[in-house]
This record gives sequence, C-alpha cells and structure tokens, in this order.
Amino acid sequence: MTALNELTASEAGQRIADGDISCEELVRACLDRIEERDADVAAWVVVDPEHVLEQARMLDASSVSGPMHGLPIGFKD
Repeated sequence: MTALNELTASEAGQRIADGDISCEELVRACLDRIEERDADVAAWVVVDPEHVLEQARMLDASSVSGPMHGLPIGFKD
C-alpha cells in the first residue's frame, strides 16, 4: 500500500472524495515527511502545522468541493 504522502494528487483527491482518507490524515502524513526530511534538504522556509491541521479539519467537516479538495500544496520560488 502506498504511503499517503506518496499518493499522486488525483489518487489523494479520489481517496478523500471516496471517504477512504481524511484531509487531516493526508496533511499529517505530509507534515511527518517534512519533519523527517527537512533537516537534510532544507526545502521549507515556513511550515505552520497548527494552521494546516486547522484548515484540514475544516475541510473534513465540509462536503467535498472538487478534485483538489483537501490536497496540501507547497510553493517553490
């Protein structure tokens, strides 16, 4: 079974829509991976776990609103 942080966007979106995983579960998996690797790769300038988890919980409490519903994203400069 693929780790949640390794799902493609379409796989994660479909699993959220199907109710197989929650937005919070996906976000926690991604945050865990960031914590595990960022000391070596220094890819993140800002990570706000509290805010991200709050947003994920809000999305879990609402109806799925499209294929990107609940997918965590990051931006690279």
